[in-house]
Amino acid sequence: MSDYDFDEDVSEGDVKEATGGKYPVGKFICRVSARDVIPMEKMEPPCYGQAIELTIIEALEIDKKPATDKNRHTSDGIILKDEVPMPKAGEKEWVKKKRTAVAVALKLIPPTGGPLNAEKWAKALGRTAIIETDFTRRKNDSTGKWEPTDFVAIKMFGGWAMAETPEPAIDLDAI
Repeated sequence: MSDYDFDEDVSEGDVKEATGGKYPVGKFICRVSARDVIPMEKMEPPCYGQAIELTIIEALEIDKKPATDKNRHTSDGIILKDEVPMPKAGEKEWVKKKRTAVAVALKLIPPTGGPLNAEKWAKALGRTAIIETDFTRRKNDSTGKWEPTDFVAIKMFGGWAMAETPEPAIDLDAI
């Protein structure tokens, strides 16, 4: 018997917890707590991307209602994850739109545009943004309509916005 022979039961709850389904629904001020360059082989065409982890600092909205003094910090410390594909010839238009929205939200480029490169993405660590999460949607094969699922993730479009907070000066050589 090899070390790679095994059977495991993975519940729907296990999957949700491991893949982000445990995210709260709302708008949050978050800080980039980790980032890494990853291969994104399932993208068409395959490319590299930024794997970004964000730590919730404070809730602005919870379940589509303004956060209150009572619940503003109940989600603090939760880690949200997102992946941002980097440029590749033949990419779809939505890929560039998402990358641009994330770069502007993290103040890597100004809202008026500008050059965006690996050096700028390296400066994402420690930056803040407003992140919106919501239930994902899936197309119902029988009706052809898009329906909400019970899985929560960062919204594909409109999920990233600029936070009105000063950005920390981080010496990347000191990390």
